[in-house]
Amino acid sequence: MKRINKEYLYLFFSFLTTLFINWGKKGIKNSHFDKILVVKLDHIGDVVTATPVFEALKNRYPEAHVSLLLGSWSKDVVKNNPNIDELILYDSSSFMRNKQRKHSLTYYFNILRTIRLSEFKLIIDLRGDWFTLILAVLSKCTFRLDRGTVRFKKKISKLFNRFSENTTHEVICNLEIVQPLGIKLHQVKTKIYLTNEEMDEANTILKHYGISENDTLIVIHPGAPWKPRRWSVRKFVNIANWCVSKKNAKVVLIGGHDEIMLKDHLTQFIDKRVIVLIGQTNLRQTMSIINRATMLVCNDSGPMHLASALGTPVVALFGPENPNKFGPWGSNNIVLHKKVDCFPCKQKTCTKADNTCVNLITESEVKKAIESILGETI
Repeated sequence: MKRINKEYLYLFFSFLTTLFINWGKKGIKNSHFDKILVVKLDHIGDVVTATPVFEALKNRYPEAHVSLLLGSWSKDVVKNNPNIDELILYDSSSFMRNKQRKHSLTYYFNILRTIRLSEFKLIIDLRGDWFTLILAVLSKCTFRLDRGTVRFKKKISKLFNRFSENTTHEVICNLEIVQPLGIKLHQVKTKIYLTNEEMDEANTILKHYGISENDTLIVIHPGAPWKPRRWSVRKFVNIANWCVSKKNAKVVLIGGHDEIMLKDHLTQFIDKRVIVLIGQTNLRQTMSIINRATMLVCNDSGPMHLASALGTPVVALFGPENPNKFGPWGSNNIVLHKKVDCFPCKQKTCTKADNTCVNLITESEVKKAIESILGETI
């Protein structure tokens, strides 16, 4: 079965689960919830797009205890978030990038026991899996809200009203799920909370490499989880070299420990003035460096959403995904994207691997975008 069909099947059963739990009950908008569980199992950037939901819930129910069920890979994104009271870790196999890892029945039982003992009155499933459907049914919750119900209602509306729906950004999609609670959409911002100590640590790291607080700092992330999303590493190198030689900027390349392989493609071509920190910082340190940056230049990836939440301007290079739905949130960003006849796609491998759509973006276009942001920020 194709991936997209599996997703639709899950969303349909999620809709049925919510229908079963909420059946015969009225007044969710006027109900009081003292314990709320939010489910968001996918990846770093996806969790960033959900941060307005946590703030909206705390504003709506200031006394409520809000828990978040998420993958361990995303926990640092919501560290210090004042709108979340508890993190419950669940590494769903549906969202693992290392598919070799398997869970025991005891692992699932312990999570189920935690959820049941917590006695959540409201479960909000922003992005779950088949196990979280079972959790919801066995949790004794009073109400459930979910993505599948929102998607199903939109499909019905489109079918009967011939409503042509514009692509909705993921930030708004998450907030639409909680709208039945009476939550309004206004001044929506994604947010990450860094401590003064973390920001000081970033300045210390940068100072070690000769970068002062007054320098123009361009951070570049050349990685992406899927190969079709990755702009040519050699082109990123050329951009980095251009920034230090022609724009007198300090340039730092970032990336996770799983992207260390990129170093092998960089070192023989990179200007010695470019600082390569790929695999050398943890996620919180990376966020603090992005926070200090004048801008981030990157592919469609988690750091793009991190930068948006931190208020750092982004030059984002998009390929197979739709930037109107998954692009950087906010107004101080520039998205470069070439629509091709096979757009959009969900492929992890490209049918045009010799010239992927993201690589249709030229170096001159990226340079022009960088100069545009520099003109606004310096």
